[in-house]
Amino acid sequence: MADRTQGPWIFNSPIKKRFSGEDWAMQIEADACMIGEAYWDDESAEECAGNARLMAAAPDLLETASSVLDWYDLDGSVGGAADVIESLRQAVQKAAPNEGA
Repeated sequence: MADRTQGPWIFNSPIKKRFSGEDWAMQIEADACMIGEAYWDDESAEECAGNARLMAAAPDLLETASSVLDWYDLDGSVGGAADVIESLRQAVQKAAPNEGA
């Protein structure tokens, strides 16, 4: 059994939740099962979306970071880095679209 839910993880459109007031949530899902939620009120919607993107990108970031380490352990140089660097760039873009361009 895996020690975590395998990716890809996605976040969906906002859904309304009721707690102490009127709050909203973005659910993070894998294989149509909810694995997490990010909540916000009217003042923190942008931050919530960023948190949901980061959570959804976690499997990609972990896989890419592991690939970078494996590649470096095998090669120990910068040769052959183009594919690994592109994979890393895509993972960062998924987590934070305005960074790592």
